[in-house]
Amino acid sequence: MERDRELSLLRQAHFEGYLDCKEARIADRSWWRKARWAMDWVEKRNRNEIRQLYHEHNSALLDYFTGEDALNLHWDQAVQIQNRFAKAIIPWEKHGKQRFSRRTFKDMLKLWEMVWGKLTDPEVQKRIQWTADQLNALAEKANGVAHA
Repeated sequence: MERDRELSLLRQAHFEGYLDCKEARIADRSWWRKARWAMDWVEKRNRNEIRQLYHEHNSALLDYFTGEDALNLHWDQAVQIQNRFAKAIIPWEKHGKQRFSRRTFKDMLKLWEMVWGKLTDPEVQKRIQWTADQLNALAEKANGVAHA
C-alpha cells in the first residue's frame, strides 16, 4: 500500500504542477528529496481538505432543526460524501467509519445551549437572526454586492 500511496501522491504533485516528472532523475537523491517534499505537502493539503469537509458538516448540522428523519437522511448522505471524497484523495487508507458521532453532535448542541440559551427561545432566535444578518451584510460588502 505504501507504494500506491507514493505513486498516487507523485502523480497528483506532477499534475498540480508542484513537481515536473519530465525532469526526473531516478538516480539523483536531491530530485527524490524534492519529490518527497512535494508529496508530503500534497498529502498534508489533502488531509486538511478532508478535515475542512468534516468541519463544514459538523457546523452545518448545528443549525439543522427540521426533524429527526431529515437530520438522519442528511447525516448519512454527508458521511457518504465525506467517505467518497477521502477515498478519492487518500485511497491507501481505509474509510467508511463515521468520525463524528451523533452523540458528539448532541453534546455540542447541549454545550451551545448552555452558553447561548435554548434555540426555541424567541430572544435567542432574534439574536441568531441579527448575527446572521450582520454576517450576510459583511459578506455582501466584501463581495461588492449592493444591499437591496
